[in-house]
Amino acid sequence: MIFRSVCEAVAWAHDRGVMHRDLKPENILLAHREGSLVAKVGDFGISTLGTDLGARSAIGSPAYMAPEQFCDHYDHRVDVYALGILLYELLHRRRPFSGSPAQLMASHLRREPAIAAWIPKGFQRLLRRALAKKVEKRISSVAQFVDEFERAVVAAGPRFDRAAWPLAQVDVCSLAHTREEVWVSGRASLRRHDLAGRLLMEEAPCEEIQARGGFALLRRAGAVDIDLGGLRKRLGDVSPETRLALGFHGAVAMVQEEGLLVVEGARHNRVHGGGSGVTAAQFFGRDQSLAVALGGPAPRLLLPRGEVAIPEAVSAIYAHDDRRDLVLRAAADETRLYLVSEGRVTAVDAACGPLASDGDGFFAIGAAGDLLSLHVASGRVARTRWETRLAHVSASEERLFFATAAGAVVAA
Repeated sequence: MIFRSVCEAVAWAHDRGVMHRDLKPENILLAHREGSLVAKVGDFGISTLGTDLGARSAIGSPAYMAPEQFCDHYDHRVDVYALGILLYELLHRRRPFSGSPAQLMASHLRREPAIAAWIPKGFQRLLRRALAKKVEKRISSVAQFVDEFERAVVAAGPRFDRAAWPLAQVDVCSLAHTREEVWVSGRASLRRHDLAGRLLMEEAPCEEIQARGGFALLRRAGAVDIDLGGLRKRLGDVSPETRLALGFHGAVAMVQEEGLLVVEGARHNRVHGGGSGVTAAQFFGRDQSLAVALGGPAPRLLLPRGEVAIPEAVSAIYAHDDRRDLVLRAAADETRLYLVSEGRVTAVDAACGPLASDGDGFFAIGAAGDLLSLHVASGRVARTRWETRLAHVSASEERLFFATAAGAVVAA
């Protein structure tokens, strides 16, 4: 096993008084030896002799540094911590913490990593002990780490990481996915799964969920949170009437009585003030421009290159992350859609739920539980009837997920 080879290489170095201090995937090299694939640990550029460094400068790659490594006093157990991060990443397909170097430092010092619910108990115990914040509670050596790793592998069995699709979920209210996670919202709970369908975490239900790129937007009890791989940021309280739109890079547009507010990072920009008649907003295209719909006696769509007259006020805008085509939903009649491409507006009657884009067209679930595919540029609408009635669809350029009316969630 490749990971075991990495551990053995680090243990070999420790036995000779060498600490690596910068273990990360980029420093693990693969080579063929006698028909087998073996791992080699490279880049000892910041390694040091001696198992107890005492006071030294903070050095390493922030995503893989132990808490004490930021505080100038540490020993060989920083490599044990880094191996724990590597094992976490191997199992979860992502790191436990993300963000800027300052955010990573704060996370390593204060946050406990969220371990997925599907991870076998032996690996959960190993990860918690390897990633202990206090050095005295951490696994004391790489040799001990290897022993516990071997026991966890045997206890888990050969197929513990197999895909879990389809999911049995009896109360699906909405479905969304980011680049790394699938969110299934129900009446009783909100569940996060990895892309293989394995349960990561279960939490309190939410009233609304949107996902684009690596971000998820959660609205519950009047509050709005942004989630980036488990890292949460509270945007603040909003009224139930506030309409929200999530951008591919994490920006949020809020349509309120006071006008249109765009929140991006720490910036809050009032784009349109109260009384401006904003009815909907959405981010679109590669540059994530903002499309804004205005109502009133002369409804129109405001775009970066000008404005487009629309036949009536709209309540929602659906957009591509790659192209500049849009779909609008009429406020007076939800079955009436308007396709907007190159300044042309085409009306389409289609009773369907929310639309999701795969980068080429739009998908939605029709009133009869069939799948609607809308190609904006041509104005073509196709219907596909499945063997079972569908209830929800989530789309991106990489993949599609469906929830059936019976409650099963499947990956297409």
